[in-house]
Amino acid sequence: MWIGIGVGCLVLALVVVVGGCWYCTKKTGEAFEEAAGGMGQIGAEMSRISLSLNLEGVKMSCSMDPSGAGAANYFHATIFPTYQSQACQVNTPGVVEAFSRSCQSQPQQRPCSDVAIVSGTDADLATGLGLNAQTCYAYTSGSAKIIACNTDLGYKFIHFENVTAVQ
Repeated sequence: MWIGIGVGCLVLALVVVVGGCWYCTKKTGEAFEEAAGGMGQIGAEMSRISLSLNLEGVKMSCSMDPSGAGAANYFHATIFPTYQSQACQVNTPGVVEAFSRSCQSQPQQRPCSDVAIVSGTDADLATGLGLNAQTCYAYTSGSAKIIACNTDLGYKFIHFENVTAVQ
């Protein structure tokens, strides 16, 4: 009998600990998402780190496979076929540097880019893919533009436009 009570108490303690850990992890994730969404321009500039890492990843995959097929993991799955032929344009000199460097930094270095949370048709593009537009950022440099979003599967590109036209 005492063994049954002991096992029951052990199971109850295990359920409480695991449940508590799950709850805390869930709430921490929600708080982080809420804070990131509300960080405005600071959050947008911080997202530049993810953008830079992804652009470098695309650049490396394109050095091994110039068709751009290896870059699929960096794009939202729905739109990748549209942008596969453009993916390897990031190998053009100055593209990664422009999108990795803020035009707001002092002293200003060129090429560089500006970033903002998406709005208007850019936000419509994000929501059309089932994404929260508040976690998507538009990076512009000259007439070049990249839109990327924080998704459940990581930071993904959803739009490339004239990426070689950086300034």
